[in-house]
Amino acid sequence: MRRCAVALALLVCTRPAAAERCPVPAGAAEALAEQSATQRWHQIERAVTAEARSARHWLLGWGIAHGALLGGSLALIPLDDRSARPDHVVGAAASAVGLVATQLGRHGALAATRELEGLPADGCAAVASAEATLARLADDDRLSTAWFVHVANVGFNVGMGLILGLGYDRWGPAALQMAGGSAIGELLIDTRPTAEDALARYRAGELDQAPKARLVPLLFATPTGWMLGARASF
Repeated sequence: MRRCAVALALLVCTRPAAAERCPVPAGAAEALAEQSATQRWHQIERAVTAEARSARHWLLGWGIAHGALLGGSLALIPLDDRSARPDHVVGAAASAVGLVATQLGRHGALAATRELEGLPADGCAAVASAEATLARLADDDRLSTAWFVHVANVGFNVGMGLILGLGYDRWGPAALQMAGGSAIGELLIDTRPTAEDALARYRAGELDQAPKARLVPLLFATPTGWMLGARASF
């Protein structure tokens, strides 16, 4: 009997402690409350890390695309007819603005990853900080793809086209700049990785859902010139 009592006491003493449960953010599903603090923290870490990886691909892809367009336009300035040189100057200027805006603006996921690296991987305080980081990242991403960003893109390219049309009477290239530049800008905005879906899945308690694929721009060399394409990035 004494041996049984000792064995029972050992079982009680060595029983693992229950996983810590933390409060959920306002508007989150009850399913999220059933997950442990460690599970929730790692889910946020995976979401932010995945977006940071996609952001690096996005920055690299658009950096190469804008750099190639900029270099091509500059190379054509001394080679083309004098009357067509303004087309290439305006094209180079538009590509330079796109390159600088994309690369210097960076992406919030890169900073969010560094923030999470400084947090412990457990505890309700760490989960609350990680949730705030993910929510702030989603808000920043929402602003980066908001309606006024689309308006600014179209307005910028229309303005560059008007420089050609009104300043040099080059209405054909002006129309191409307005339409083509706006289309490229819209593709850039649409392919920007965002955390909005990850935040919605997290608050719904869907901790095992895989992130959606995003398109990353690629520039292909063809026998007739350069072609802009895209590939899926996760």
